Amino acid sequence: DGGNKWGFSRPFDGGGNRVMAAAYFARRSGAVLEANDPYTPKSEKRPVKVTNSKKASYTVSDILYLPVDVGEKHRIADASDIEIIKRAVITYGGIFTDYMHDIDKYSSKYKSYYMPNSTKELSGFAHAVVLVGWDDNFKASKFTTKPPGDGAWIAKNSFGTAFGEKGYFYISYYDALIGSGATAFTGVVKVTKEMRAYQHDPFGNNCYFTASHIKTMYGANIFDRKEFGGIAGSESIEQIGLYTSKPNITVTISLGMSDETGSPTDFQTEEVKTATLEYAGYHTITLPKPYQLTAQYFCVKVEFQSDEDIQLAMEDRSDVSRQAEASEGESWTSWDGEDWTDLAVKEKNTNLCIKAFSIIK
Repeated sequence: DGGNKWGFSRPFDGGGNRVMAAAYFARRSGAVLEANDPYTPKSEKRPVKVTNSKKASYTVSDILYLPVDVGEKHRIADASDIEIIKRAVITYGGIFTDYMHDIDKYSSKYKSYYMPNSTKELSGFAHAVVLVGWDDNFKASKFTTKPPGDGAWIAKNSFGTAFGEKGYFYISYYDALIGSGATAFTGVVKVTKEMRAYQHDPFGNNCYFTASHIKTMYGANIFDRKEFGGIAGSESIEQIGLYTSKPNITVTISLGMSDETGSPTDFQTEEVKTATLEYAGYHTITLPKPYQLTAQYFCVKVEFQSDEDIQLAMEDRSDVSRQAEASEGESWTSWDGEDWTDLAVKEKNTNLCIKAFSIIK
């Protein structure tokens, strides 16, 4: 497992996905400027742990999973999916997407790509690109195999400027699985030394705490300030980070402090923010006013409400997060907001994906 994998259990150049990318940004590990961490041939031999990667210069505040059905209900985008992605490109900029890549399906003459949906075995390898625009009039005749109609996405690839048109190429609207995993990484934020991140989930949301026919659930994380850099003279919580598994979930955030740790019931919490989140994904929620920290421990409690069954985002050990760990007393779940269960007792090496971001002055 050697190599610069930013803490994930992947070899150098071993690939990734939107879940790993979301975790990387949500924990504020990046993005890192090339000038601050230049690539060299020795980079692949330099292991990097979660806690010792280069200081982030920028991050993103929100990672939105677009409500498209490609790869779930059907294998190609329909008109509704295409419209959702188009509006997202206009609103947020480039949109991440997975697709299946086979170099034999690429036309070097027209810089175009089309994987037919009729392919029995989708050959090649899973890949990801960024959709930056589209051309409704791009002719079907410009693909190696003619798709059912005209139209193509304009995509930026990661193969360098020698590929396509200086790194860009066209992908047919009818391509098998294009649009799968469509995600907007948005809200660029400059990271400063005054910021502190409180979190128990450096590997992000890779599983869920689920229950059938439950439309309201509670989650809480307790943080010890001494474990996150010490008790600062003047520190206040300004933002809360959390994940939602479905669109239109309403969250109510409460905060409380204590000089002794315990369960969430030991913290006298107060509601500080309610918000309805349009998309599934990761969200950074800014509080109406800073919450001043004066005790060693604080608790972030969140009520999740939905018209559908609720799922609480969690992190546990997986094939890409074998370093994940949890201690008792960190993450808690509840059905009613009164009686709480210690998640680490119930699920070993598992924590809730609820974060707090402070400013130290």
